Amino acid sequence: MVSAQSGTSISKWANGKDHKFATESAVKQDLRDAEEAAAKFSLAVRSSATHFGEHVQQRMAAQAARAAQKVHGARTKAEDRVRKRPLFSIGIALAAGVLIGVLTRR
Repeated sequence: MVSAQSGTSISKWANGKDHKFATESAVKQDLRDAEEAAAKFSLAVRSSATHFGEHVQQRMAAQAARAAQKVHGARTKAEDRVRKRPLFSIGIALAAGVLIGVLTRR
């Protein structure tokens, strides 16, 4: 014969078991949700980093093109000056050579 008190303890035991199972299920679902959120976050970070890298690459290419144009312009300007005044250019080169020679002897 089952007493009223033992029926209550069986009921409490079953409810405790159900509660433990429900808690375990909730924890497992939370872990799955966290894994999914981490995967989405990782994908978003990777996408942002790729986009940023592409942006930097485009800006660097534009800067390099501008620098190449400036170098080409300066070279052209220097060549024009040398053609217009060749003796003056030779004198400047000679003076620079002498100055560098004097400075490096010491």
